Amino acid sequence: DCSVKLDRAEKLLGGLGNESVRWDAASTVLERDLKFVVGNVILCGGFIAYCGPFTAEFRRSLVEQWRAKANELLLTTDPSWSAPNVLVDPAEVRKWNIDTLP
Repeated sequence: DCSVKLDRAEKLLGGLGNESVRWDAASTVLERDLKFVVGNVILCGGFIAYCGPFTAEFRRSLVEQWRAKANELLLTTDPSWSAPNVLVDPAEVRKWNIDTLP
């Protein structure tokens, strides 16, 4: 009985050690993304308010113009910014893919 409990405790501690690595990686990503929050949210606001009726090509053009203006105003935006990456939950996108949606 005691050896079973010790075995379980060792497995739990091993799992928690692996979790620590994952948390450290997530923390690094969050720290990196934190400096982009204001600029990314401003781009998203413009995207939601103005880009809906336009073609994908024109949307890209608008976003590039806005990013250039944001840089002029010293608003830091994520170099790989895209509306879905900021606005949509990755789990939701996976569900769309499973349902064969674009």
